Amino acid sequence: MMTFSPILPWPVTGVCLVLAGTVSFMGYWRLKKIIRRGYLAGLVGLRVLILTALALLLSRPSWKRLIPDPAALKTVVLADCSGSMRVRDSRSREGRFQTVHDVIREVAGNPSVFGQHDERLGFNETVFPLLLPVEPSGRSGIGTALTHVADMDGWETCGSVILVSDGNWTIGESPAKAAMELGRRGLPVSCVLAGAGDAPEDLSVTSAGGTTRVGKGERCSFTFTVKSSFRRNREFDVVFSVSGRDLERRKVTLAAGEAARDIHFEDTVWQLGNHIYSARIDSPEADSVPENDVTFQGVEVTPPEMFAVAYLSGSLGWDFKMIKHVLEASKQFEISAMIQTGAKRFYRYGDLFKAEETEFPASLNELSRFDLVILRYDALPLMGEDIKTLLEDFVDKRGGGLLVIGDGTVPEALADLMPVRDVRLDVPPGAARLTVADERVFPSGAAVSLHTAPGARVPGGFPVAAAESVKFPSRPVLSLNDTRHVLAVQHFGGGRVGWLGFEGSWRWPLEGGDDVNRHVVFWEQLLVWLASGSKPRVHIPLHGKTVRTGDDFLLTAHLLDSDYNPLTQAKASGTLTQADGTVEEIMLSPSPDHPGRFEAPFRLSQAGGCAFTVRAEPEQGEKIAGEAFFIASHGGEEMTNPVSREDVLRDVARLSGGRFFTRNDMASFRKGVPISRRVPEMTVTRHPTESVFYGIILLTCLCGEWYFRRRIGLK
Repeated sequence: MMTFSPILPWPVTGVCLVLAGTVSFMGYWRLKKIIRRGYLAGLVGLRVLILTALALLLSRPSWKRLIPDPAALKTVVLADCSGSMRVRDSRSREGRFQTVHDVIREVAGNPSVFGQHDERLGFNETVFPLLLPVEPSGRSGIGTALTHVADMDGWETCGSVILVSDGNWTIGESPAKAAMELGRRGLPVSCVLAGAGDAPEDLSVTSAGGTTRVGKGERCSFTFTVKSSFRRNREFDVVFSVSGRDLERRKVTLAAGEAARDIHFEDTVWQLGNHIYSARIDSPEADSVPENDVTFQGVEVTPPEMFAVAYLSGSLGWDFKMIKHVLEASKQFEISAMIQTGAKRFYRYGDLFKAEETEFPASLNELSRFDLVILRYDALPLMGEDIKTLLEDFVDKRGGGLLVIGDGTVPEALADLMPVRDVRLDVPPGAARLTVADERVFPSGAAVSLHTAPGARVPGGFPVAAAESVKFPSRPVLSLNDTRHVLAVQHFGGGRVGWLGFEGSWRWPLEGGDDVNRHVVFWEQLLVWLASGSKPRVHIPLHGKTVRTGDDFLLTAHLLDSDYNPLTQAKASGTLTQADGTVEEIMLSPSPDHPGRFEAPFRLSQAGGCAFTVRAEPEQGEKIAGEAFFIASHGGEEMTNPVSREDVLRDVARLSGGRFFTRNDMASFRKGVPISRRVPEMTVTRHPTESVFYGIILLTCLCGEWYFRRRIGLK
């Protein structure tokens, strides 16, 4: 509405304008005969403009209109912080979440339009105060966020709601239903689409999932499917890994459009327990959904029905005959032997040493046929120069067991591998008892004959090698006179190692009576413990699984003691390494309901491959550790089809009385956001004659008339 507020009373203003017009008319009327008609018309036109401008200046016109009071106007910004907002659409170089930053910048920079107060809320499965920067994760609950606005205290003071989302609604109530409720209350929801509305260009790799069970040393085959939705040819690498260690890298090329190809890998698994294999896309150009660039396949290596035992010796003695007799009577072992009987002559026993083999095993593949190797000192010079590396790799990398027997000092080639130090040869004058120093190998319940008198004995006059001490964290098993150690064991990498300094156990069954059973119990218990070296004592159920970021879950570990019973008394902790390299130390607490289970709540923030290392220190015994590899994903339903849903946002805007915008509509966005009628209004008055622009126009006309008059000699 236009009104006038004259500087002078209207009669005075009218008289002044009439006088000015009369004087101007008479002045230019006299010049009509001496000035060209066109030039005179220009001067008259300028004078008319000047008089009109002066008339408006004296009458002081103004326009009045009603606008929402910025002091009372509050705008609520709802920002979608779900996982799909991380997607980079094919027509955009930035992620969808950048639209949130753009909208917040517009709202904060225009308080006269959006009010002096704005409330910023982020949402995925829940609604929370938005504090930038934030990492989008979880699923999108658009309807839940709109309902939260309707239920919050003071919703009546809201002038408008601005929803920034890709419309990828995956959880909670219907957005349309919530929008209708806000529309019924007169609170419009304006929607800004984050995303280009087309399918994102993406590379992905998938597998059958689950866990495959194989035997130790078997060849495993894996099939992974790689897909591309790029509109051009893509060349990239697929990296095949196990437990975080890269095994093979293969180059793959996929054609433009929807293309897929199966990639096959193979590997041989030696260590018992669970292993996690992965296929990872390594591309120089990032794609839209990095979460599906890696997939996992589990492999469980089961123990054999019978342990394969190799007996290697440089001479044939009574100990082999007695050991062979014990193992053949047992259903747990299959024994094979290679014993040198002369120059280039060998005695072979069992099915695993072939007739054409004329030397002791000299390679890791040859030794890997066995789960346990019994090695006498006199066989060491016959096994080549790399015996130290060979045996260490067999125990550590293949998870094998090794028992070294000898009645002398430890050979230098085995010094690092053996659990003992300071070995001294002794010949007891009389029978000496061997006492059990540690029950982990010979538990009292299963090896009663070794714990009760008279127990195992060293015959008088029989040489025996005894160690003054053992290395940490090795442990002694049998001790001579409770002071020096005849049998000691230790964990070494993936397997176990034992040292026995007494070669006279073959004499026990010759004594008859309980000594026969004592001999059987001794060898069965010792060899089972050594051959089971790679059986894990730390089981992490998370291994090979997929966990969604943003969700609370339990990091759990099941711990076993040396007898493979639940470990209840221990200090347990873990190290969690997330996909971005963030490392966090976590204390694990024992579960009150599950003996041997230790746990801690956690929430992941980064997607990708993660590692969880568990360390436990029992009250008695050596420390144990285990590691699990798993994937953290923003995925699930949210990332299965992350196409932006324009139709959902258009429905929300239409049903609530708001407007729909795209990211390219920021100019109209500033002026076109509907406001609730409940917002108090204020009157805004504008005086056009008080603007600088009006003064410039008036001054320009005055200067123009003066200039053109001076050109023809007028003042």
